Amino acid sequence: MFSGQKKPSKSKKMSIKILSTILFITASISVFSQITFEGFIRDTLIPYQTTNSEDIDNNGTDDLIIGTIEWDTSDFFPEETKRIIEIYLQSEDGNFVLNQTFKYNTQGDVLSIDIVDLNNDNIKELIMGYSNKIGIYYQDNLHQFKKVHEYETYASVRSISYADIDGNSFIDIIANDYAHQGFKILYQNVDGTFDMKEIIPDINGYIQEPELVDINNDGRIDIIYLVNLFWDAPFYVLLNDPIEGITGKSIGILKEFKHFTFNSFEVGYVNADSLVDIVATSGGNSFWVEGVNHPQVNIFYQESDKMMEFNHKYIDAFDGPAEIKIIDMNNDNINDIVIDHNGWQTKSIYQQSISEEFLNITKLWSYPGNSTSDYSWAFGDFNNDCKIDIFIPAAGSILFYMNTTDFSCITSDNIEVNNDTKSKEVSIIVYPNPVIDKLVVTIPELNIKNMALELYNNLGVLVERQILTEKTNEINVANFPSGIYHYIIRNTNQIHTKGRLVKI
Repeated sequence: MFSGQKKPSKSKKMSIKILSTILFITASISVFSQITFEGFIRDTLIPYQTTNSEDIDNNGTDDLIIGTIEWDTSDFFPEETKRIIEIYLQSEDGNFVLNQTFKYNTQGDVLSIDIVDLNNDNIKELIMGYSNKIGIYYQDNLHQFKKVHEYETYASVRSISYADIDGNSFIDIIANDYAHQGFKILYQNVDGTFDMKEIIPDINGYIQEPELVDINNDGRIDIIYLVNLFWDAPFYVLLNDPIEGITGKSIGILKEFKHFTFNSFEVGYVNADSLVDIVATSGGNSFWVEGVNHPQVNIFYQESDKMMEFNHKYIDAFDGPAEIKIIDMNNDNINDIVIDHNGWQTKSIYQQSISEEFLNITKLWSYPGNSTSDYSWAFGDFNNDCKIDIFIPAAGSILFYMNTTDFSCITSDNIEVNNDTKSKEVSIIVYPNPVIDKLVVTIPELNIKNMALELYNNLGVLVERQILTEKTNEINVANFPSGIYHYIIRNTNQIHTKGRLVKI
């Protein structure tokens, strides 16, 4: 599976903000297939730090970025510790080739790796959090990275999130550290430089990784953060004011759950109403605790007629539920939930049906004798069959779980793509770009039946599908979060055009 390297590959944690964007995701299917996996294991003695997956070279396949750490085992406290980033590019046949190796200058571990197009040039940049620094690396024409910016933040940058916070169509960066009670925001300027601003929320404490999302559907990116305070609401929102921007003024939500201790959370679209929902894990081990500390998955559905009001649903979970992710694992355009069980070397996939019930649960057990840590994983298509796989680090093994779920899958090898806007068959124009409230799709020669627009967010999640029945079609995207989106216009067996647009 890997080739071109002198030693076994390594991995660790993926930021919960990044999933790979798959541009050839299939149309919705109605068959409910049990999600299944086949394990692939390779032993290694290399300790892991962090991992992430993204299509770096824009060839339609997901690549791997891996942070490792090496030391001389004869010295328990080595003076020189080698911290190395390795970047593997996936070829069209599903093999990984080592493309770049570089050291990063720090005495602290790399705790966050993100790949994102910061400046809207369709070339992705590398953002790393290590020690008390954020490093921003730009990609050259050989798909290798070189550090251009470095900013000091906290004692240890634990997590990085990104979105266009100030509405200038350029991606901004937010960093936090569990040991500090605030955030550092890097606002990107038009010239590619960044201005740093510190935000100290008026409600703070043990702050978990913030989520950037438009929670109140006003077109501006807000910050959701979790603070487990027993005397007040656990979830807080820093709203993005149209005049003042992000300030430290906090608004508490889910106040009735103030006595819960949530382990991890993520925001996203659990159901199909285009409203942002929240999922969170809570509880410990079922044989140790009862009642409110029973292990469970909590789903908070946002109500359509009430701003930041949520309906609660929960599912019993396996012991020690920790990190949680919203992702479509079987290409049915219905999001599923994946959970890491910290300390149990286990992952659980909660499969959602079309009736919004989680009917099937798949458990993945890690390699015996090895333990995962820091909720480390990466999601992507790691054998180029357009199915989402899972990459998990452990203390002595590389673990791939290859998705073997039985569903139809259209890949770039067997689908015809027509991007010629002058085609006699159909000429499609998508505008404006950037878009604020209404996206227009014009089809001057409407002679193709069953035409549809599919709109995916930058996590590869389908957020809108609309049948195109007119020569001029309008799609309302006013309530969509700001950011990068990908569109596909297709009929039953052909993609006619696809591209990227910016929602502001």
